[in-house]
Amino acid sequence: MHHATSNARIAQDDAARKARPAMTVAQPPTEITATCPTCGQVSTFTYLGAQAWPERVAAKLNIDPITHSWRCDCCQTTVTDLHKTR
Repeated sequence: MHHATSNARIAQDDAARKARPAMTVAQPPTEITATCPTCGQVSTFTYLGAQAWPERVAAKLNIDPITHSWRCDCCQTTVTDLHKTR
């Protein structure tokens, strides 16, 4: 009986996941120019991609649910836009 209940719960979770709309992320520019916080150089930063955080995690951390990562072309440091809080 427990096995059937577990299977029913899994089916419900799968149906709920499929019913949710897909999250879309606005694509930022592929490169930006800024001062690197690590090497201090005015550098080109290359866009690496977006990180999607679950809403509950983002709320707990007081950050946007989507953060973007960039790499400094001078020193290869990776930075995110996490400093932009809600």
